[in-house]
Amino acid sequence: MVEVQHNLPPADAAAIVHHFNVETHNRVDYWLIGNEPNLEAGVTGASYSADFNAQFDAMKAADHTIKIGGGTTASYANGFLTQFLTGSGSRVDFVDFHFYGTDVSQDQTTLLARLPVISGYLTTARALINTMVPARAAQIGLQVGEWNISYREDPIGYTGFAAMWDADVLGRILSGGASSRVWGTKTSSMSIIYNKVHSTETPPAGFAEDTPMPLYEALSMYTGAGLFPPIGKTEPFNPVPKDPNPDSSPPGSAALPFMPSLPNPDGPDNSSYSTPKGAPRSDDRGDPDSASGMTPKQESDMFDQLLGGGK
Repeated sequence: MVEVQHNLPPADAAAIVHHFNVETHNRVDYWLIGNEPNLEAGVTGASYSADFNAQFDAMKAADHTIKIGGGTTASYANGFLTQFLTGSGSRVDFVDFHFYGTDVSQDQTTLLARLPVISGYLTTARALINTMVPARAAQIGLQVGEWNISYREDPIGYTGFAAMWDADVLGRILSGGASSRVWGTKTSSMSIIYNKVHSTETPPAGFAEDTPMPLYEALSMYTGAGLFPPIGKTEPFNPVPKDPNPDSSPPGSAALPFMPSLPNPDGPDNSSYSTPKGAPRSDDRGDPDSASGMTPKQESDMFDQLLGGGK
């Protein structure tokens, strides 16, 4: 998915589509116009709609098969989206808005109270589309195009509570009939995998470079992480091998799977307790030190499906 500025000249937007989908054949099927235009001074739903329509027509002329989303509001902005659908309901392929739990608060009670809010937003958004564009309502999708427990560095993003909160939000988005594109960075509390912002940074307790973050664990509740079937499947995806030393299991018990790498509070080398002594490290297991037991390609494909990444 590629996002273009809503005030970009339409010919430039069309040229970007042509570059990816015609010249380089590095196809991008899903596009967004704008990013939180309701926070920009002087921009209304009506003025944004005019920009959107001009870009939409130019981009579709470059490749009529692409899907283009609009709205892209900071939180659910009913008035702005009403104006947008009034002017662009005959065009837009999906309506996008953003959702975050907090910016500075670490109060878990407050954050838990935020969970039903996203469900309400999705219900309201779908009702708005049905009302404003009844003839096309079934053709217009919904997307929560940015979400996370916080949109800035926040200590709560390093906690187990964050993993459960993120998993709950994703479940509500999917059960609400919307697609999901989680917002994060390669650093700080918003990331999927921990990386330092600065080389001198001291990681939080329990984390080291390239170790899974709570957001990763939240997504793993849906992918299965090789331990149980992903959502909608009956078998695990690249299942984690059974314990290669079954004699170590209690008498009469089934061999247990050995766990993939997890953050080691004692240091970055976590292989000593994530892989049993003498365990095979064959290629069919993927990366033996990865957080999921999958190959990087398998992880990338699975997260793309959940996050709306890539295309």
